[in-house]
Amino acid sequence: MQGTANFAFLQARDPVTVSSKPEAHMLSTDDKAKWELVMAGRSEGWNWKMKDGSGRLAALKDLQDTLQRQGIMRKLWGQWEGSSALDMH
Repeated sequence: MQGTANFAFLQARDPVTVSSKPEAHMLSTDDKAKWELVMAGRSEGWNWKMKDGSGRLAALKDLQDTLQRQGIMRKLWGQWEGSSALDMH
């Protein structure tokens, strides 16, 4: 393979609760959860550059940068008067 891509995912987890006797939960070997994708990061590079793991770190850095940008945008959106107006005319 000449090239490869690395991905980093930020997920939110909601435990799934099942109505049953407490003993059933103690005997269960399955952990159930509902996962939701919050945000993702990605890096692309050539295989020879990424043997040291730098591709994975680059994907995490991209995820971090995306989160920071979205945080700034969310703050600006909340300050913008148009974010709560129905008619912008």
